[in-house]
This record gives sequence, structure tokens and C-alpha cells, in this order.
Amino acid sequence: MKTLILTLAAASALSLTGMAQASPAYLVQDTELMAGPDQGYPLLDDLLSGDEVDVQGCTDGYYWCDVIADGERGWVPGNALQLDDGDQMAPLPNVGYDYGVPIVVFAIQPYWNAYYSGYPFFVQRWTWYQWAPPYRPPMPPRVVPLPHPIFNPPPRDIPPPHPIPNPPPRDIPPPHPIPNPPPRDIPPPQPIFNPPPRDIPPPHPIPNPPPHDIPPPQPIFNPPPRDVPPPQPVFNPPPRVVPLPQPIPGPRMRVASTQRPPAAPRAPRPAAPRSGGGGHHRH
Repeated sequence: MKTLILTLAAASALSLTGMAQASPAYLVQDTELMAGPDQGYPLLDDLLSGDEVDVQGCTDGYYWCDVIADGERGWVPGNALQLDDGDQMAPLPNVGYDYGVPIVVFAIQPYWNAYYSGYPFFVQRWTWYQWAPPYRPPMPPRVVPLPHPIFNPPPRDIPPPHPIPNPPPRDIPPPHPIPNPPPRDIPPPQPIFNPPPRDIPPPHPIPNPPPHDIPPPQPIFNPPPRDVPPPQPVFNPPPRVVPLPQPIPGPRMRVASTQRPPAAPRAPRPAAPRSGGGGHHRH
């Protein structure tokens, strides 16, 4: 129990020292950000080659390193990290001691309480507190070959260039003078012929016809007014009396009765005359 308390105290002290001495490093390969220094712990994120992380500390031998990547705290293999050595990049396991990368001890309970209280796997933290990662052989550091030096051949003696001979100047004869032809006699220009002006007869006067007599206008005939008889009064006939329409008799209604009406009395039939003698005919 005393050893466990000392281990936790040392882990907290080294973790704080690592945070004060965080060293920027770069990933040389795609790797996974784990919640502890082993592949068996929960996965936090996938990191890409070339990403920059801040190293807070590493386990003994620089096999696993505690880093901060994009504000997330976790563990990555040490051989996946390189540090800037000024002129070139160097693997972290090779130069971690020279750079002062601290050695830390992973204490899962205070570490998870500080950084993973909001993660889903934190609910099962007591199971993880009792889990021990299996033994894995240490991963060999990733050796990055040094770049080959650029071969610079020794300078060679370059002979001076041969001088270009200048030919002797040659005698250039003077140019032949251009003969000027003698001036030729140019006849004077002929005067322009101007014909004499011709007599133009004056224009004939246009005769004006004599004025003709215009008869005065005829007066307009206005017929005398005629007697118009006064209009006849319009005959209005007297209004006629229209008789009222007679009511249309409706069909007679038969009254249904269970008793028949009494028959009317029949008139007595006249007696027939008897045939034979002595009888008188009635008239």
C-alpha cells in the first residue's frame, strides 16, 4: 500500500514536470491515441502522420509517451514521434534524454479522474483499475536514416577560353560618286485657251393676257315663307271598362257516404188503352 501511494505521488509530480517542460513533436506515421500506455486501453482518436503533439512525458525507455493532441490527452507509441533536432528530425527515443523529456509512471486512477470523467468508458473505470496490460516486448525505436550527403565533386581546372583572333582591317574603296545628269530644257507651259465671250440675246418678255370681265355673283334666291297650319291635337280615346274576370268553377266534390240517398218518387205510368168495342179513346 505504501509503495502504491509513493508511485501515485511520483506519477503526479512527474506529470506536472512534464506539463511544464512540454516538447513539441511530430508523428511520422498514422497512429491511435489511447487512454493508457498500451493497445488494450480504450481508443480516443486517430492521429495522422505529420500532426504536431505536445509531449508531457514518456515511460521508462520511451516506449509510450503522454501527449496532448488537439486539446485531447492520451498516449502514443514513442517510436511514432520525432523531435526537431535543428537541421533534421530525430526519433524521440534516440534524443529524448538530450531534450529533457521526463520519465513518468502511469497511475490510471488519478489520470482518468483528471482527464476522462466525461468519456463513456469512465463508467467502467473500476474494471479498468483492476486490469493489468499483458507483457509486450518493447517496441524497437523507429530509425530514420540520415539523408545522404550531396556529393560535391572537386573543382576541375577549366582552361581559359582561347582568344578570338581579330582579322586585319581590309581596305574598303570609297564609294563611287553618283553622276548627276545635266539639266534638260523644259518648255514653258502653254497658255490655257479662253474662248471669246459670245453675245447672248436678252430673254423674250412673257406677254400678259388682257384682263377679262368677271360677272358679278348672282343673288341667292330665298323663297317666301309659307303658311304652316297649326298641328292638330292628338286624339286620346276614353278609357274602356274592362270587366273583372269570372271565377273558374272548380270540380265538384263528392261526399263519400255509407248510406245511399233516398230514391226520388216515380210518376205513375198512364194506363194502356184496351182494344175492343165500346171503348172510348181519350184524347
